[in-house]
Amino acid sequence: MDINNFEEYFDPVILERGKDYYYKNKVDHIIQDSNGEYKAVISGSDVYSVTARLNSELEIDELTCDCPYDWTDHCKHKAAILYKIRDLLGRNEAFIQKENPNDAPPNNGLQGILSTLDKDELIKIISDLSDQYPEIEKEIQFRYSVDENEISQCKTLVTECINKEKYKGFISWSKVGPAVKGAELALERAVQRLEGGFYSQAIGISLVVMPPVVKMIDFSDDSGYISPILNEATEIIIESAHKASELESEQRQEELFNEIIKEAKNRRYDGWSEWRHELLKAGAAFCGNKKVRNRLDKVIEQLLGKETPVNWNSSYEIEALKVLQFMLIERFDPAEMAQAFLESNIQFKTFREKAILRALEKEDFTKALQLCEDGIVLNSRLPGLVDMWKRYRYKTYEQMGDIDNQKVLARELLMNNNLDFYPIHKGLFPPAEWEREKESFLNELESKDFSSVYRHIIESESETSRILRYCQNHRIEIMNLYEHIIEHYPREVSELFRSYIEYLSKEAGDRRKYKGVCKVIRTYKKACGSESAKLLIDHLKSQYQRRPAFIEELNKIN
Repeated sequence: MDINNFEEYFDPVILERGKDYYYKNKVDHIIQDSNGEYKAVISGSDVYSVTARLNSELEIDELTCDCPYDWTDHCKHKAAILYKIRDLLGRNEAFIQKENPNDAPPNNGLQGILSTLDKDELIKIISDLSDQYPEIEKEIQFRYSVDENEISQCKTLVTECINKEKYKGFISWSKVGPAVKGAELALERAVQRLEGGFYSQAIGISLVVMPPVVKMIDFSDDSGYISPILNEATEIIIESAHKASELESEQRQEELFNEIIKEAKNRRYDGWSEWRHELLKAGAAFCGNKKVRNRLDKVIEQLLGKETPVNWNSSYEIEALKVLQFMLIERFDPAEMAQAFLESNIQFKTFREKAILRALEKEDFTKALQLCEDGIVLNSRLPGLVDMWKRYRYKTYEQMGDIDNQKVLARELLMNNNLDFYPIHKGLFPPAEWEREKESFLNELESKDFSSVYRHIIESESETSRILRYCQNHRIEIMNLYEHIIEHYPREVSELFRSYIEYLSKEAGDRRKYKGVCKVIRTYKKACGSESAKLLIDHLKSQYQRRPAFIEELNKIN
C-alpha cells in the first residue's frame, strides 16, 4: 500500500477511529528522519508509539504500533499516523506526486470528486442518498447529532439493525455483518466516551449493546462477527470501571456496580459464561468499597452453588469463578488468606500452576516436584494437562541443574509428540553421545511404528536411509521429502513417485482429482526430470484413453 490508498487496507471501523484520532490532534510529537521514517506518540485511553516508513515512491514499507490490538492487521493508531503523514506531505506539495507531477492521473476517486463540490451540492447529494437509503440518514444522525438520551438511542439502533436483518426469525450468515452494524456504531460511541473521560456513559452504552447481541447468537448463523462485538463491549466496561473506581463518587460507583452485576446475573449468560465472567471482573473494580465487595462475594457464591459438575476438576465454570475469588482475596485480604485459598483449590489447573511457580521462585524444588507429580496423577486422563505438569517438572530439574533427570524427561516429552523438545533433548548431549542417544531413540520409535516425531527427527538429522524407508511406508510423503534423498536414491525416488501417481490415477474419477494427480506429476518432473515425467504422462494417456478430462489435464503439464 502507499500513502494515497492506505484506506483500502484498513477495516472501515478502525479507519474511522483513526481518522477521529487525527482530527482530534491526538497524533503528538511526530518526527521525520532523512530515510522517510516517521515516529509519533498517539494519546487516547493510553499512550502508544507508532512508526511508519515511506520509500521514495511514497509506498509504506513499514508500519508498526506497540498497542496490544490484534483483531485485524492494522489498528486505529496506524490509521491516525498515516492521515497525519498525508496531511504533512500535502502541505509540502509532495502529496501523490511520483517522478513527474505532470504524469500523475487526475484524482477521479470519491474523495477527489467530492473535494470539487461546494457545500450546497454536497448537502443535496447526501439528502438524495438518504431518501434512497434510509440507513444512511440514521447513521449520519447517530454519528453527528447530540442526543441527551444517548444510551436509549444506542439501544434502539442496535435492536433495529438486528430486527431489520431477520427473516422468519433467523439471520443468515451473510446478514450477520449488517445486523451488528448498530452494535459497532454504538461501541464506537462508547469508545469516544471512554476516551473523553465519560466512564458512566461508556459503561451504559456497552451494557445496552450486550443483551440483544447475546440473544442474537440463538437465531443467527454467525460468521465471526458476534464474539468480537461482545469481547469489545466487555473490554470497554472493564476499562471504564477501573477508571470510574478512581474518579467517581462512592454512590455512583455502587450504582455502576449494580448495573454491571445485574447484567452478569442474567440467565442469558448461562450458556455463554465467558462474558459473564468478564462482567464480574468489571464489577470487581469497585470492590475497594467493602459493601460492594460483600455483594460480589455473595454473587460468586450463588453462581458456584448453581454448578454441579460430574467432574469437579474439569469444570471451567467453577475454576473461572474461583480464580475471580482468588483475585479479590489477593487484592484485599492478608497474604496468608490468599495462600490458604490457593492450597484449598489446588485441584484446579490455575491454582496448581500458581503454586508451582511460587515454589520455584522460592527454590522449594521438593514442593514443586510434588505438585507436578500430584497433577500428573490427578489429570491422568487429560494428556494436555499431563504434558503441562511434565513441562513444569522439567523446568524444576532445569533450575536444579539435574541433567540426568532432564535427559529422561526430555526424551519422554519428545516421545509424546512434543516436537519443541527435540532441540532441547539434543542440546543435553555432547555430539558423540548424541549419536548413540539418537540411534537408540529412533530404534525405539521404529519399534512402536512411525510417528510425527520420527519424521521430524530423521528429516532434521538428514537420515537418508530412514527417510527412504519412511517414504516407502507413507507414499504421500515423497512429495515433501524427496529433496533429502534424491541425490542418494534417484531410482528409488522415481519408483516411489510413479507408484504414488499410478495409485492416484486409478482412484481419480473427476476433474478436481485429475488436477491433483497432475500437481504430483509436476513435482515428479521437478524431482526426476522432464524425460521421466514425459514417459509417465504418455503411459497414463495410453492407459486412460476413456478419460478425456484426465488426458486434457495431462496435456496442460508443461
